[in-house]
Amino acid sequence: VAQEYTASTFRGLALREIGPALTSGRIADFAVNPENPSEYYVAVASGGVWKTTNGGTTFRPVFDDEGSYSIGDVTLDPGNPHVVWVGTGENNA
Repeated sequence: VAQEYTASTFRGLALREIGPALTSGRIADFAVNPENPSEYYVAVASGGVWKTTNGGTTFRPVFDDEGSYSIGDVTLDPGNPHVVWVGTGENNA
């Protein structure tokens, strides 16, 4: 059953930036752990891969030591959600 959100759900919350301020911070893809929906990965077009374990309250970078910074796709192995597959680059070039 999907949770319904109304304006009162978000009343009192302030907007905050969680990524780069330029358009390069756009989200290219995300993948949610089916065993733990509070854990998901976000692929950022020019900002690496970010992970949250608390439903998006905080994020940490998990791809900074890799050779590519431009990420176009992220998914979890259907047989093991602890294995993360990342596609580098974007298909808009």
